[in-house]
Amino acid sequence: LWKQVNIESDAAQIMAYIQDSAITVSGTLTLSTDTNQEIDARVLAGSAAIAAAGKSGLSVSVAGVYAENRINNDVKAYIDGDGENGIIADSISITADDLSAISVVAGAASVAASLAGKSSTAVTIGLSIAINEIANSVEAYIANADDGVTSNTGLVEITATSPRSPPVFDLDYTELGF
Repeated sequence: LWKQVNIESDAAQIMAYIQDSAITVSGTLTLSTDTNQEIDARVLAGSAAIAAAGKSGLSVSVAGVYAENRINNDVKAYIDGDGENGIIADSISITADDLSAISVVAGAASVAASLAGKSSTAVTIGLSIAINEIANSVEAYIANADDGVTSNTGLVEITATSPRSPPVFDLDYTELGF
């Protein structure tokens, strides 16, 4: 019996973490994750129809493109729990960065021509649909540190970045060869 198994998508796990551990570091304690998934797709379709007749002619041309692209990641850098003696370092840096991007050109072209002596009809339809989704969760944090997370120099840096919202239409036709 046939069964499709990839209907649900689970997020890819990109993590750097310390869990329930006591750590003493001379220097900088660094936890860092970054992801840079990229989808760069070009999907084009075309069709043409020509009809020729003595009295009447009909031509129909239809072209369609559907492109669906998804990126789904859990990007995390964290300390969760600190062990019996806590976590001690000269400085602490916890960063999670996401630079994922989707770039898609989906185009459809349709041409129809009808040549006839008395009556002719030409119908053409072109349709292009693109669905793109980046559903990343980006987190950097310290949690459940009962015995403490201590920086000897006072510097504790925690950052999570995910720049989004590129221009909706940012087409460079030279890349396509136009």
